[in-house]
Amino acid sequence: MMQLLVGLLILVVVAAGAWGAIAVWLTFRWLRRPPRHALARTLASGAPLTAEEAGLPSPQHWTVPMSDGQTLPVWAWSGDQGGPVTILVHDWMGGRIDFLGSVAMFLADSTQVVAADRRGHGDGPIGTGRDRQDLEDAQVVREHCAEGDVRLVGHGLGASLVLAMAADSTRPVTEVIAVDPWSADPEAVADRLVASGLVFRPPRPILNLAMRLAGTRIPVLRPIPRSVDVQVEVSDPDWARTLRSRLQRGDDSVSVNCPDASSP
Repeated sequence: MMQLLVGLLILVVVAAGAWGAIAVWLTFRWLRRPPRHALARTLASGAPLTAEEAGLPSPQHWTVPMSDGQTLPVWAWSGDQGGPVTILVHDWMGGRIDFLGSVAMFLADSTQVVAADRRGHGDGPIGTGRDRQDLEDAQVVREHCAEGDVRLVGHGLGASLVLAMAADSTRPVTEVIAVDPWSADPEAVADRLVASGLVFRPPRPILNLAMRLAGTRIPVLRPIPRSVDVQVEVSDPDWARTLRSRLQRGDDSVSVNCPDASSP
């Protein structure tokens, strides 16, 4: 009887270890090579697929070289009214195609509007950038495109990236619009992964290990210089209050728009 119990215990331990290894690998794979869903989501939603469908002129097509020799594909539109260069940074599993419906709004007061596909997204090269590489890539695009005033616009993980970029006072920007930035909290990241299609919700230890192996880290948000006009839009009241406290610049408040959130 004791031998049977020991045998069963060994089987349970082996099965748990195998499940853990598979879960780490699947989460790691999801983080490093997310499905490229931008086109499918656009088709499903009926959003514009081309600049022409969005009522825009045909964009200029660029490729911006990164530090490791990879290149990111870029669309760019020239505005007629002057203003800053507006750089659009898409969400995780998204792409520059996500912004086609918004370009016209920014063209009205921009010298230029620029949208690039990040690594592992849209038409970008295979594999996502690690945390520092994502920020470095975004900064390279910003420096390649802009010499004067810069407006950064980001959605989802792209919103977290533009907020992190704006906190870097060595590369000043004039305005940031961040829509639904990601939280670095593991529980919130797990929720995002499940919402994006991961077939199971990774427990915190599994997620932490997979993120460490993948080199993935959600940017930690810091106060942004007072010279930058910061507008943040979120849907969760608790996250809105946290963002206000993290981004606040002394007694200079940051605009965080959340209809259901009370003022701190």
